[in-house]
Amino acid sequence: MALDHDVSDAVLGKSNRGRQSDWSGTDDHDIGLQHGSLPAFATASLLASTLRFGIRGDFVIGSSRKERMSILKSNGSPIDIDFVKIPRHLQLSGRDLIPFNMNGLNLSHLPAPRTSNHMSDAIALEQSAVTTPSNFNMPDIPDSLRTLMAEVGPKWRDDTAGHVDMMITAFSEVLKLVSRDDVTVHRDIAYGPHERQHLDVFLPAGNVTAPPVVLFVHGGAFVSGHRNRTEQVYSNVLCYLAQCGIAGINVGYRLATHATYPGATLDIAAAVDWARAHAHEYGWNPDKVFLMSHSAGAAHAGSYAYDPAFASAGKPPLAGMIVVSGRVRIDNLKANPNAKKVEQYYGTDASRFEGYSPVHHINRDSVATFVAWAEFENPLIDVYCAELVFRLAEAKRKAPPMMWLPGHNHSSAIAHIGTSEDRLGKAIVSFIENPR
Repeated sequence: MALDHDVSDAVLGKSNRGRQSDWSGTDDHDIGLQHGSLPAFATASLLASTLRFGIRGDFVIGSSRKERMSILKSNGSPIDIDFVKIPRHLQLSGRDLIPFNMNGLNLSHLPAPRTSNHMSDAIALEQSAVTTPSNFNMPDIPDSLRTLMAEVGPKWRDDTAGHVDMMITAFSEVLKLVSRDDVTVHRDIAYGPHERQHLDVFLPAGNVTAPPVVLFVHGGAFVSGHRNRTEQVYSNVLCYLAQCGIAGINVGYRLATHATYPGATLDIAAAVDWARAHAHEYGWNPDKVFLMSHSAGAAHAGSYAYDPAFASAGKPPLAGMIVVSGRVRIDNLKANPNAKKVEQYYGTDASRFEGYSPVHHINRDSVATFVAWAEFENPLIDVYCAELVFRLAEAKRKAPPMMWLPGHNHSSAIAHIGTSEDRLGKAIVSFIENPR
């Protein structure tokens, strides 16, 4: 879906007459109001990369990187108001209210953004069918961390392990600001006899009837990693989904030191079986089971999702597969810094790697898949994610939904979920609502 000209201009604070408000260098704030016809479709998910917004009543208020303002009616009809003045001394913070009424349009119920000390861009949108967490509960990625990402990104491959640790530590601090009060968590549930065969369940608060459930499979280069890398990562993914009304399961599995191929994939199969068997107990829909995976986790989840050797006869298929920065092709190439770790799990016979690779098994009947990867990846992972997209497109004769994350790296691609940079999160939720 593409934004039309009118909506794009509204985001930038322009009217159809080309006027534009700039709040710098004046005593009062000019507020540009959109004129003209507007589409009534939901645009919240498309604005997430530049806006942080929270829904309150019929309107959405958010702030962008630009000091502009435009207001649209949430039903898509125009607001017949020209520019108005708001005194610079009007300071809003927290959940203060906007105390004015413009041409009969009562804006007194609009909250100000949590982090703003002045009035920010307000854009009223038709509420999206995709329910997402209020951005009052979603911290920004600090400028200092963005600077670090920009510095580390181009040299990510020089020290993948060190850079992974750096990003996990930094994003864990950011994610500490996310409230989890509205998520019910059941921790450390066994789905098998091994100590690694445990999972955590994340449920939406409130009356959510039979939501879909997403099983998340973490990475760790086959020989390390944990479903709770830190207290915040990778549970950030499941908390975000639960806040969107989707049940989540954070899955642990045996590493190469415990079981070689296909041990981890068999663990994923057992976790999926557990999810279906306990659907009534936890309230999710057993026919809407999704897998989501990151890094090496995508090798294990991908084998279960695509390789017919692991298909469970007589059981319902997965509803969808989500791959974020996934190693969906198996190799021990020199360019792969984790080649020896691959061999610990898959063995050293490279002639078997093609058959072990999830991408090898793609066909026209493969499960609906969403693929995302970062600009700065562990070597070859971007190539293999692109190959997965190509093979799905070739087999199904249509391209799958996908996303490339500029400025992000292998770790931030997953660790930033739950922050106000919400483009990937919204795309994942949209896919879960409509797998294709």
